[in-house]
Amino acid sequence: MKAVKIGLSIIGVLVLIVAIALWYLLSNLNSIVQGVVEDVGSETLQTPVTLGRVDIKLMDGAGELGDFSIKNYPGFSAPTLAQFDTVRLDIDPGSVRNDVVVIDELTISGVAITAEQKGTTTNLQTLLSKLPKSETQEEAPVQESAAPEILLAVKKLNFIDNSVNFVTENYGSRSLNLPKIERSNLGSADAGLTPEQLAREIARPLVEAAKKRVENELTALAKEELEARYGEEIDKKKAELESQLEDQLGEDPEKKLKDLKKLF
Repeated sequence: MKAVKIGLSIIGVLVLIVAIALWYLLSNLNSIVQGVVEDVGSETLQTPVTLGRVDIKLMDGAGELGDFSIKNYPGFSAPTLAQFDTVRLDIDPGSVRNDVVVIDELTISGVAITAEQKGTTTNLQTLLSKLPKSETQEEAPVQESAAPEILLAVKKLNFIDNSVNFVTENYGSRSLNLPKIERSNLGSADAGLTPEQLAREIARPLVEAAKKRVENELTALAKEELEARYGEEIDKKKAELESQLEDQLGEDPEKKLKDLKKLF
C-alpha cells in the first residue's frame, strides 16, 4: 500500500512538472516565436531581421505577427530592404502535438520593399544570392542535437497589398504595385520543412516578383528615354530617305514601284 502511495505521489509530481512546463511554454510562446523568427530570418538572409509584435493563440489555431523588418545590405543607402505590416497564421491545432506543425494558411499583407540600384546590381539580387537556387539543391546535413528539430508545413501562402519602391541612380525613385502572389504546399504533414527552409521558400517568390516588376519598369524607362532622345532624329532620317526615293523614281513613285515588282 505504501508503495502504491509513493507511486501515485511520483506520478502526481510528474503531472505537475508537465503542467508547469506547458504553462511556461504557452505563457512564453510569443517571445519564443519572436526569437525564432529573428534568429532564423537573420541567419537565412544574412542581414538583421526584427519582429516587433507577436500574438499566438495556439488553442484557437490563430496567430498574428507585425512590425517585421529586414535591414538593407551594406553598400546600399535605404535603412530597410523590406517591411511587413501583418502576418496572419491559421494553424491546425491538432498538428501541434505532431512532429510537423501544419499552418493551413499564411497571409502576409502590406509588404513594402525598397529595391535599390547601385551600379550594375541591386539589393534584391544580393538577397537572392544568399538563397539556394532551388529547393532541391543539396543542403548541408543538419547537426544532431538533444532538442528535436522544429518542422513546419504551410498549405497555402498568400502575399497581398504589396508594393516596391524602386530607387535608381539615373531615373530617381518610383512606387510600383506588386501582383497578388499565391503558393501552396510548402512542406507537408509527412515531410515538414525546417524554419530555415521555410523562410527561404517564403522569401523567394516575393523577391523574384519584385525583381521582375523592377526589370520590366527599367526596360520601359530605357525605351522611353531612347524614343525621346532619338525619335526626332529617326523621323528626320525617314523623311530624307522617302524624299530621296521620290527623286530617284520620279513624279509617280507608286507606279514605278509596281512596274519594278513586275520584273521579279
